[in-house]
Amino acid sequence: RKSFPSVFSLPADRSAGLYFPSSYVYLEGHRSLGQFTDSLRVQFPLPDASMPYNACIITCTVFALCVGVTLKNLGYVIKPAKGEAEGKRKAQKRLKLLVNLVVLVALVVVVLVADSETRLY
Repeated sequence: RKSFPSVFSLPADRSAGLYFPSSYVYLEGHRSLGQFTDSLRVQFPLPDASMPYNACIITCTVFALCVGVTLKNLGYVIKPAKGEAEGKRKAQKRLKLLVNLVVLVALVVVVLVADSETRLY
């Protein structure tokens, strides 16, 4: 016997919910002492008009944060102190490039995850 109903046994109207019939519970060894439980109706979550709005707002917020960090890092100028060697300047430029690369990869990952979650199959 299957513990979960198949997809085809679910009702066509999602707002109707899923009905589970009552069951009989008895004490071990005393079949005459038992009680019927109440039937159960499980409501399915129904999408409303605010769900696409919430998804758009969350995606736009994450995108704006990533773009803001990227633009801030691209416009940030590292000024070395007087008398510092050229090697430190190159190290600072490499660090800036690394930070920009990490932010760019994070942005691409967020876009790919958002795209894979919103794609219809």
